[in-house]
Amino acid sequence: MATITIYRLNGIDIFNNEGWREVFVEPDSVTEVELNSGIEARLFLSLPPARPPDWVEYLELITKNSLSVRKREAAGAVLLVKPDSRKKLAYAATWGTGHFLLHHDRIQPDLGLRSALNLLAENEESNGEWNPERVRAVRTKRVGPTTLLSQIQASRKTSVDSFPISLDADHLKQVTGTPSDPETWGSTITGGVSLHVRRPEHPEAIRTLCRKIEKVYHSEQYKEKYGWVDNVVPVNDETLKERAIVALIQQLRSGDITGVSLAPPTIVDWEKCDHFEIRWEKESVKHEVPSIDELIRFLMDQDVLGSVSRQDLERRGSLHSVDAAGDKTASWPLLKCFTAEFTFENQTYILDEGTLFLIAKDYLAALKDFTDQIPRLAIELPKTKAKEKEDQYNKRLVGSLGDAVLLDKNTVLRPHASAVEICDVALKSRHLMHVKRGLSSSTLSHLFAQGVVSAELLHMDGEFRKKVEAKLKKLKAHPPNDFEWLHKSPFKTGECEVAYIIMTGKKVEKASKMLPFFSKVNLRLRCHELRRMGFSYSLCLVPPGG
Repeated sequence: MATITIYRLNGIDIFNNEGWREVFVEPDSVTEVELNSGIEARLFLSLPPARPPDWVEYLELITKNSLSVRKREAAGAVLLVKPDSRKKLAYAATWGTGHFLLHHDRIQPDLGLRSALNLLAENEESNGEWNPERVRAVRTKRVGPTTLLSQIQASRKTSVDSFPISLDADHLKQVTGTPSDPETWGSTITGGVSLHVRRPEHPEAIRTLCRKIEKVYHSEQYKEKYGWVDNVVPVNDETLKERAIVALIQQLRSGDITGVSLAPPTIVDWEKCDHFEIRWEKESVKHEVPSIDELIRFLMDQDVLGSVSRQDLERRGSLHSVDAAGDKTASWPLLKCFTAEFTFENQTYILDEGTLFLIAKDYLAALKDFTDQIPRLAIELPKTKAKEKEDQYNKRLVGSLGDAVLLDKNTVLRPHASAVEICDVALKSRHLMHVKRGLSSSTLSHLFAQGVVSAELLHMDGEFRKKVEAKLKKLKAHPPNDFEWLHKSPFKTGECEVAYIIMTGKKVEKASKMLPFFSKVNLRLRCHELRRMGFSYSLCLVPPGG
């Protein structure tokens, strides 16, 4: 099945003088091709200099003669059509490297996902009933201490429920499945930023196809079956987006990166990635894994942090995946690599991959209620001291509570897996206390995950419990029976409480006000996991002043 990739472009009039130039990142790098008369479209080509494949030069090091491999053009084409003459709107069909030519700000970010979900939500034409088993693959993104981009493919068509994703924590980025009308759309469609469907037999029919897509895009049929995607919806307000980017830059300058993370925005081909490079014009720095802290240091070294602008993040700054030979395998403008959260006029927004998203109020309200209803730790803890580190506080905690054992940094080794910290402090009263300093999303998400990993191992893994027993014997801090509950089989989850302790560094308010959005999302997810295993859980926000 021949396919075509379609994008929806906002605020573009392709037939109005130089309006087409707004479509492209570098308008002067494309050349317009004249079409037959009567074709209501404009075609543009990009033809970079041809060159042989990268591996040719490498293999010629061991050959007597040059390899007879022709040079290749990394050509790209973009066909612009206007499906509705009354609207300032255009569609772009791309081939080759054409999608790289499009200006990100002009692309409607949910055209493909929303259209695909509408087509998957349609009733079968034969029997008039809805068949949920139409999905073949999903791509999701979860923001946390490590941003997780997942592409999950099923062995056969199935429902979304079959995929191991959390509707709370995972942001659906792309879906692949079979529509109810394969004759029109093809046997398989894929929708994310773009829509990937059957290609018309003749190019003149592309405009008709775009008209159909526009109608499907505006349908709300998806709401009945996949309405949860509206928990996070894109915002087409350039003024608001500019405000968010300005706020992001201010956070970078101040070093307050509580709700900010940096990661490649697409799935990386790790077989081709040796390292990453953060680049600012001609200067660059290597990193095994890019991070927001490393970016700030790099911008400071370049003496540009105080003057950086939105245009700089779009044009001058970039992140590259680089192979062992030093060649770029993928590149992204820095602006597309950020995920950050903001609150304006009591509305919560997420800036993700260069697009601004609004978080639905009812979703936020439910998240707020859950966070504020998490039981508070029924044990009074000492306040933190100025500049006190986690390990220092943990030692004070043990001394002040009594009947407690310090397990901070006392990890348990597992075969063929990473070492695990049981908890920071364990109490005779069967509390597993996990402690973290600060309110950054990545730090807190790591804290919440740590509590679940430890709890699951104690609950499910007898060998892990034996190693815990051996660890406790070496410590010799308390009578063995005081902490026998940590390794006794079967482990009694119903008598154990996982306590999350956060050294806030500021005056304590309600948890829903203090915790960043993504932290609240991850906290609810982890609490549900603990509850399913039978554990109790609690939260304690510790202010300074001790």
